[in-house]
Amino acid sequence: MKTAETRRLDPPQSARPLVRLILHIGLHKTATTSIQNDLANNPRTIENHQTYFPTFDVNGVIHSNHSHALYSFFCDSPTDYVLNRNARLTTDEIVAQNASTRNQLDTWINKIKVLQNPTLILSGEDLSFMRASEIQRLHRFFLEHPVADFEIRAIAFTRHTVTFCSSAVQERIKGGATFNAAVSQFVGDSSQLFRSRLEPWLAEFGDAVSIYPYEQAVDFQTGPLGFFLNRIGAPDALAKSVNCSKLNESLSTECVRLLSRLNQMAGRRQLAGGEDGYIKIKAKLQGIPGPRYRLRSDIARKIWNTSFNDRGWLLAASGVDYAEFPEETYGRDIIPWSNDASIEALEDIVRKLPKALREDAINLVRNEAIAIEETNVHGAEKLMTIAQRFRPNGPLINDKLKVYNDRSS
Repeated sequence: MKTAETRRLDPPQSARPLVRLILHIGLHKTATTSIQNDLANNPRTIENHQTYFPTFDVNGVIHSNHSHALYSFFCDSPTDYVLNRNARLTTDEIVAQNASTRNQLDTWINKIKVLQNPTLILSGEDLSFMRASEIQRLHRFFLEHPVADFEIRAIAFTRHTVTFCSSAVQERIKGGATFNAAVSQFVGDSSQLFRSRLEPWLAEFGDAVSIYPYEQAVDFQTGPLGFFLNRIGAPDALAKSVNCSKLNESLSTECVRLLSRLNQMAGRRQLAGGEDGYIKIKAKLQGIPGPRYRLRSDIARKIWNTSFNDRGWLLAASGVDYAEFPEETYGRDIIPWSNDASIEALEDIVRKLPKALREDAINLVRNEAIAIEETNVHGAEKLMTIAQRFRPNGPLINDKLKVYNDRSS
């Protein structure tokens, strides 16, 4: 795998204080949250090395992810920004929030401008969604700032298209989507995953943009944070002295399948336990063990083919080369519910649920058994046995179990 070289612009020539500004723009699913949390949780350690990572108060909530504050402040239409819409903010509330972001930025700049060669890090993966006009607005803000000059550098991490989409599909399902809806979105996105996000930044900042593969950061001796700090010129001692968190663990294949099916049932209002029951069952399912989730091989191949031109653009623009299909991981499919530990964990979850929620869980297990009966009759039989154990007189459950027993014998 080839890697982009570090690139930077010459700092401005001025008698005013100079601040090194690092704009960490993601991309999504490249350990951005892990890096943000580690920087925010170790303020004294990084400040001992003249490096500063602010947190932002957004409507009374402190964020180490700067996406909401910065994107809302610099974007063309803050009222249309998804995080503002999700928070149901009024126009006046958004105006006040953006004014607060401006004040918080100025406070940090005034705090560090008196120091010798300070570095200010701003990090938000939603910055990679900014359009050219929005990036220009951000650039002008710092170029025209009244109290300091800025040596600006943007850093982005990319991830192999197939593994990115696999991780993103899992995340969407955790967030409430069904498998089909999540896959449909990311198969389409894969055709412009890199170019749509990075080209506007390259157009505005040119050689001040550095692009690195996430896979290299993960393999770095001190992990993604150590790699990030190394690339911005921080001393090795800083990375070694920061307490780093673990990367998000992938859910099991069985867990993701059940979450997708649970989301489908919730969308069709088929859950007697309502929203509270949905949340409780969802939380329990995330503890099911099994092989790590990954996309089916046919979907992975489709994404791979769809992304051909985009991967070519990334190689030409940055030197990051994703020329090989991850055959070892995505060349063959996982057969779900072939692991006894997954079956036992699921049965234990159903048993411990309150009676009011157990009926929804039994329906979930029954539906999953029916979904896999053509490809894994033994797994379907084990799942349906769980359903029968808690609903012994269910006619569909008993009819299906008889069919499975006949096919297995």
